[in-house]
Amino acid sequence: MLALTISVIGVALFGFCRNVAIDVAIESARWSALADQPIAAGCELAKRELAATLAASLPSRVSCDEMFTSKGRVMVVEILIDFPSLGLLSAKAPIKAVGHAFAEIQG
Repeated sequence: MLALTISVIGVALFGFCRNVAIDVAIESARWSALADQPIAAGCELAKRELAATLAASLPSRVSCDEMFTSKGRVMVVEILIDFPSLGLLSAKAPIKAVGHAFAEIQG
């Protein structure tokens, strides 16, 4: 019964971490797409938000890049979080969240 309870808590924590990672990736991409912000500002914001929201000891990687599409310049923030296994279930792959936002100044 204890293993089942810990597994349910692990699934809930995994869902919470996934939702936080998605939200942080989207908001960081929007932040770096502002006219007066460099692309590195999105990475710094993502790292701060992840450290403040999730455990600072949870291993995570943040990468920022810009793409050029036919519609314009797009800022991309990608977050990878290695989630530890709890209970009977384990995560096979890291949590991956990607945020995209069109840059205010194209060119």
